[in-house]
Amino acid sequence: MVGESLRDRLMALESAGELSTLVRRVRVRTVGCVAELDDPRVALTAQTAQLLTALGLRVLVETGAGVQSHVTDDQYRAAGASLGDRDHVLAQADVLLQINPALNPARREPETDEQDIERLEKPQTTRIETETNVCDSTAPGLTTAAGLTTAAGVTTAAGVTTAAGLTGALRPGTVLISLLQPAQNAAVVSELRAKGVLAFALDQVPRGPRAAAFDVVGSLAQIAGCRAVVEASQHFGRFLGGQMTAAGRIPPALVLVLGAGAAGLAAVETAKKMGAVVRCFDTRLHTRVAVTALGAEFLSLPAPHEGADPATFVAAEEALLQTQTAEVDIVVAAAVVPGRSPRLISQHMVDAMRRGSVTVDLAAADGGNIETTVPDTVYLTPNGVTCIGFTDLTTRAPAQASQAFARSAA
Repeated sequence: MVGESLRDRLMALESAGELSTLVRRVRVRTVGCVAELDDPRVALTAQTAQLLTALGLRVLVETGAGVQSHVTDDQYRAAGASLGDRDHVLAQADVLLQINPALNPARREPETDEQDIERLEKPQTTRIETETNVCDSTAPGLTTAAGLTTAAGVTTAAGVTTAAGLTGALRPGTVLISLLQPAQNAAVVSELRAKGVLAFALDQVPRGPRAAAFDVVGSLAQIAGCRAVVEASQHFGRFLGGQMTAAGRIPPALVLVLGAGAAGLAAVETAKKMGAVVRCFDTRLHTRVAVTALGAEFLSLPAPHEGADPATFVAAEEALLQTQTAEVDIVVAAAVVPGRSPRLISQHMVDAMRRGSVTVDLAAADGGNIETTVPDTVYLTPNGVTCIGFTDLTTRAPAQASQAFARSAA
């Protein structure tokens, strides 16, 4: 049910005596994996395919599914997997592994003419580069090629225009393991239920030591945090670690990371390894240990006392970030909250940043932590700040992301 946690749903099934019946109905003999459309990642690597075949399972992979993640068909064959076309895999699979069975989080709903005009006329910005997802104007749902209803909007590499939604491609009783995001994809969940597909949303697995092996969200967040620093470095005008030259020393870059979750800590670690001086801000004081262990400076505010005006704390936070953004060279915002992330950096703060500075917003797909962020776009402000709003950071490291998903799913 949309809106319910996975744990609540499983507990409800167990109390009703339906969980054991549901599990007994699943007879897994064949595990399938098809190519992701408009996504270079793949849900099954050769290593995980070998693990599955060692368990006596038959593994079917669509021909060419792993090419963009540097997994060849020969590697799949060597691991014991069989290859076939998409129709064959979908028809035979008892369990289907797919990263994006629904609308990719990086993709957005179609904009109205008014919204599009408002975005393009964003004041005081000059776009220098645009990287927009191919599927920005498509309907939400499963974007696979074979066996799906057709509609205008998405054109695949094979020239097939597909719609968002499952049809006869998946047999009733098929088990789908993916990043389902049920709260954001209610229509897809309803379609899966009507079709009789048993779907496991890996993004809904509760965090904790017992489920650490299935924490694909945390693994992908770490990849996004690392990639955010790489993207910032690419658009920054000098090395993050500085340099000693015959003419003198060039100082290292100052990097500010907002949020000390999985993505934020990965960004801190990557920036430190590249030689930058790193500061990290988080309102959760218990994250100080993790931040300082990585060699970064932890920025915090005094905890508000009981009965204190919340506006006072907010004002102190804004003052702190105003000071920090004016000093640093790179801001990596990693306070990601599904649905709507908190706005931490205002237009005024970006306007006060030094020329040549860079901002990277990992929450671009969920409203953004930075007011100047435009999803899937890189642009230059009049005061010379490069604003990066990529929503596909994990797909920019496809081999690493594929390994992370495959290990969690298999």
